[in-house]
Amino acid sequence: ENEDLRAILKQYLDGITINEDALAGNNPLLIVNQRSNAVLPRPAEQGQRPVVIEAAQVTRTLARQHV
Repeated sequence: ENEDLRAILKQYLDGITINEDALAGNNPLLIVNQRSNAVLPRPAEQGQRPVVIEAAQVTRTLARQHV
């Protein structure tokens, strides 16, 4: 029972903390300096149009984050 609780606690802590394993491996959820270390296909390679975000929208979003 104790080992089960330890395993559950480890899974929980791994999910809420950043450790060396998370930083070393490819992780699409980890973005540092607006860059992800995950290898993602480009939209053009998939036959899709690239995503376009207006500068005004980016500015408003960043302004809200810094308040």
